[in-house]
Amino acid sequence: MSKPLTISRTIDQLQLPQDDASLWRLVERYDTKGPRYTSYPTAVSFHDRVDQDDLFNAWRTGRRDVSLYLHLPYCHQLCWYCGCHMQVERKIEPMRRYLRAMLQEAGAYPELLAGKRIRQFHLGGGTPNQFPKHLLLDLIGELQQWFAFDEDCERSIEVDPRLLNQEQLEAFARLGFERLSMGIQDFNPRVQGAINRHQTYEMVAEHLHLWRQLGQGGVNMDLIYGLPLQTEISFSQTIKQVIELGPDRIALFNFAHIPHLKRHQRLIRSADLPEPQVKFKILLNAVRALTEAGYVPIGMDHFAKPSDPLAKAMLNGNLHRNFQGYTTLPDLDMLGLGASSISMLDTFYGQNTKDLDQYQENAGRASVMERGLMLDEEDRFRRDIIQKWMCGFVIDVKRIESQAGVAFDDLFPKAREVLHQMVDDELLTVKAFGYEATALGMLLARNVAMLFDGRLGETKPSQFSRTI
Repeated sequence: MSKPLTISRTIDQLQLPQDDASLWRLVERYDTKGPRYTSYPTAVSFHDRVDQDDLFNAWRTGRRDVSLYLHLPYCHQLCWYCGCHMQVERKIEPMRRYLRAMLQEAGAYPELLAGKRIRQFHLGGGTPNQFPKHLLLDLIGELQQWFAFDEDCERSIEVDPRLLNQEQLEAFARLGFERLSMGIQDFNPRVQGAINRHQTYEMVAEHLHLWRQLGQGGVNMDLIYGLPLQTEISFSQTIKQVIELGPDRIALFNFAHIPHLKRHQRLIRSADLPEPQVKFKILLNAVRALTEAGYVPIGMDHFAKPSDPLAKAMLNGNLHRNFQGYTTLPDLDMLGLGASSISMLDTFYGQNTKDLDQYQENAGRASVMERGLMLDEEDRFRRDIIQKWMCGFVIDVKRIESQAGVAFDDLFPKAREVLHQMVDDELLTVKAFGYEATALGMLLARNVAMLFDGRLGETKPSQFSRTI
């Protein structure tokens, strides 16, 4: 049986490419399009042959506690890189109307969730801190009357630093939010101009100081590599500034340039995007800097201080991955409320309509679920392999064969050849139980997961972002 992977924290042991020729060979071989595997099966496999009754039945039969996610889709301006489901809106009444619809949707669940505790609570978007404080207070107060929030419930909220102020921070602290997730992306002014998102280092530092004074302190920062006009030197400076700010967790996302799916991304000039080799160098330099600063690599795109629960979960084998990314609590079903939100249970996934008008019209009166998927036995089998890879970074061949009662090479006849190539490229090492990732292999985790995706042939490459 494989053991949880303990990733080296020192740069000398990271096994990163040492010359441009080796780097370019890796880019040529592995720069493809593929899913991010926040779930398996992925959302592109969802269809409309299931309905809200299927979702409700899954909740009735489920026995696990709950991670509650609320999607608040409004932003005060358009960031050109954004791949989220959002809409620019600055008036209060549409926000009030949307939250009213969300409460109507939530009203269907108190009975379904009877006996279950809310152990994680996350507000995402969009820009949750654009919503007026009193509307958020009313919303959360209502939800706390309907659902059983665990005493130690993890509460987090995504915030735009440009809209933060002391009054908001104090309100979030009173509501029990112990973690802010800040969208930083890049501190370089030229890059910020190219993505229409201007915010200064000094502004962010001031907000962090206030938050820590309130005794909370939990901070995530989201960064994106591969943005227009980004260079190795410019992003290294951003990483240095982020390290100085000392967030507990850092998400280092690959920019998904998908203008065919997100029309506003056409405002970004393709000619301004870094070439794949340069983009990979930007990533490797960031990994070097973060690990040298003491951050523990968490999966393919997250880093955490050794004292953070996410790092501890990684190192003791309790890391999990869902539609929100990496999480510390593995045994939860996720309830998503709001337009475009996804609910994720053991045997069923369901996604709400993305159309805001339709969502608000149907909430509380008709189905707001637009599509979903009933997982079969093979889906769950492959999900287990991919989850263990994305979270523990091992391919336990012996365990897979024992679970299936079939030889690994019969199950995945084309996988072994690719895995051996990955060993030669120092993405994997051979172990008695199968294969284990190197630190470099963690960064290209999506490429390995794709070997075990039984539904990849049903999809189009244009539905995904590039792996490098």
